[in-house]
Amino acid sequence: SPPRPRAPAMRIITHNMLQCPRSKTFPLRLVPTELETIESDFNREFLLRMIPRLDWGVLRDTSKELKLGDLPDAAPEPDTADGSVMQTLHTILMDTHVKEGTLISQDGTVYGIRDGIPNMLEPEQLPAAAPAAKPADSDSDAMATA
Repeated sequence: SPPRPRAPAMRIITHNMLQCPRSKTFPLRLVPTELETIESDFNREFLLRMIPRLDWGVLRDTSKELKLGDLPDAAPEPDTADGSVMQTLHTILMDTHVKEGTLISQDGTVYGIRDGIPNMLEPEQLPAAAPAAKPADSDSDAMATA
């Protein structure tokens, strides 16, 4: 049988766009416990379109903190973007996947990342567990039918 495709995991590009749903603060501190590099096709045009949408300082700091690669202090300009900087940017944004870890907001709220999926729901938003079924009591059942 053919190999199963890998489940997608959160990329660093996603981290650069997430904010805390409770406090609406940005950025969230990324604390990965498992990262994976999955190579993808280099797309310079996509990167050039994304650069203005990124918070460059947050991306640079996250990349440095996680030892993903060195980025320049300022975002590259489309007409002067160096090839090695663009390749490093691609590797950080598109090829680095967070499989497990946490995101921590500025107000201290912690959001888990499990199997590559960030859970941005707060505990009170999660569905309540169904109450455990009570074991059938044969004596009370017998009395109810008597």
